[in-house]
Amino acid sequence: MPFSWEYSQQGPKDNNFDFNKAWTQVEKFIKEGLPQSALEKVEEIHTHALAEKNNPQLVKSIIYISRLSINTDEKGIEKSIDRLQQIIQTTDAPVKQITASYLAELYQKYFDNHRWEISQRSELTGDQGLDFRTWTTKQFLRTIEKWYLFSLEDKKAVYIDLDQYETILNNYDQEAKKFRPTLYEVLADRAFEFFQNYDSYSNENAESFQINNGSYFEIGKKFVALPLKAIDESSAKFKVLKLYQDILANQIDNKNQEAEAQYDLSRLTYTYQNAAIEDKESVYIKSLTALSDAHSDVEYYSEIAAVLAGQIRGNANDSLANNKAIEICEDAIKKYPKSIGAAKCQNIINDIKKTEHSNFW
Repeated sequence: MPFSWEYSQQGPKDNNFDFNKAWTQVEKFIKEGLPQSALEKVEEIHTHALAEKNNPQLVKSIIYISRLSINTDEKGIEKSIDRLQQIIQTTDAPVKQITASYLAELYQKYFDNHRWEISQRSELTGDQGLDFRTWTTKQFLRTIEKWYLFSLEDKKAVYIDLDQYETILNNYDQEAKKFRPTLYEVLADRAFEFFQNYDSYSNENAESFQINNGSYFEIGKKFVALPLKAIDESSAKFKVLKLYQDILANQIDNKNQEAEAQYDLSRLTYTYQNAAIEDKESVYIKSLTALSDAHSDVEYYSEIAAVLAGQIRGNANDSLANNKAIEICEDAIKKYPKSIGAAKCQNIINDIKKTEHSNFW
C-alpha cells in the first residue's frame, strides 16, 4: 500500500488559524510524553477545521483525536468508535468516507489484538449487539467489511486529487501518485488489503463463488466487461474481483495506464493464487504475456516482465525456460534501464547465470 493514514507534521497554513504552528505544538507534547495536552490541542485544531470547512485538517484532527483518546482514556476505544460513527453521520464527503475507512481499521486492529479471545465465542444468530467487546469473529468481519465498502460506495465523492490530502498521508511520494492519483485509489487499496488478508475467515460452502474459469484471467477491458455472478455473493473472492473490476474500469476511463497496469498485475496474481482450474500456470503465463504486450510503452512494463520471467523460469517442463526468462528480462532492462522492474530483472538474470555456473561445476 503506497499510502496510509499516519501522524504527519505537515499541513497547509490557513489564513485564519496557523495549523502548522498548532501541529508543531501537538508533536512537541507527544514527544514530551504529554498525550492529554496533545489531545486538548488537537481538539482546538478540530474546532477551527470545522468552522473553516478545512476538510484535510478536519480529517487529520479526527485521526489524531481517536489515537490520542485511546492512549489517554481507559474507555478510549469505545469513545473513539462512538465518535467516529457520529462523524460519519454528520459530515459530508469526503470526510465521512475517510472516517469510515479509518473506523474499519480501528475495528480491525481491535480484532487482531483480541483474535484468540474472540475466536472462543460461539457464533450467534440475529442482530449483533452494540457492545463490540462481545462480538464474534463473524460480527467483527461483517462490520469491518461494511465500513470499508461504505468508503467506496460514492466514487465521485472521493475522486479527489491526492495532493489536497497530502497532510494525512504517510510517506507521501509524488512518484507513487501516478499509481494512486486520487483518494479513491487509496481507499480501495485499504479495502483490498482487508479482503485479501482475511479471506481465510470467509464462509466457503458448495455455493460459494470460485475462480474456476479461464475467463477470469482476461486482462484490461475484457476482464472489466466480464459478468461476475454468484449464488453466494458473500464470498471474499467474489468481492475482491468485483472491486478489481471497479478500480480497473476507473483507471481505463481516466487513461491512467501505469495504474491500470499495476492493478491488473496485482489482480492476475490474486486470480492465479486463488484459481481452481487445470493448467493454471500456463493460463497465468499467457495472461502475463498479454499484459506485458499491452503495457510495453510504460515503465511498469518492466515490473510485469520480472513477474513473467520469474513464472516462466519456474516451469520445470520447459527446457528453454531460463533462456526465455533472460530474453524477457533483457528486453525490459533495455527499454527501462533505470526502473525498479529492471533491477528485479537483472537479479533474475544474475541468479540464473549463477545457478547454471554452479551446476556446470
